[in-house]
Amino acid sequence: MRWSASGKSLLVGGHDVSTEEFFARVGASYAKSNVGGNVNMPFKILRMDPETLEFTEVIGSGVYGVMGGGTGAIEVGNKLWVSSMTADRIAIFSLK
Repeated sequence: MRWSASGKSLLVGGHDVSTEEFFARVGASYAKSNVGGNVNMPFKILRMDPETLEFTEVIGSGVYGVMGGGTGAIEVGNKLWVSSMTADRIAIFSLK
C-alpha cells in the first residue's frame, strides 16, 4: 500500500487469482529458474478511501505485456508506476 500523491487515498496492488493459482504460477516460475523474470500473474491496482474503506479500480485486472504480478504503486505526476514482487521490471501507466 502507498499513500496517493494527494494524501487522501491509498493505492493498493494485488494479484487477481485464487490462492491456489497464485502458488501454482509462482512455483512454476521458480521451477523454470525464472527468478527475476516475469510471472504471468494477473494483477490490478485499486484506490482505497481510508475513511470509508471503499475501493475504486485504477488499473484493471490483467497481465500487461511482460509485466505481471504487480503489487506496489506510486503516483509520479500523471503517471502510476507499478512494481512487482515477482518481476525485475516496473510498469508505467497513464492516469489520464
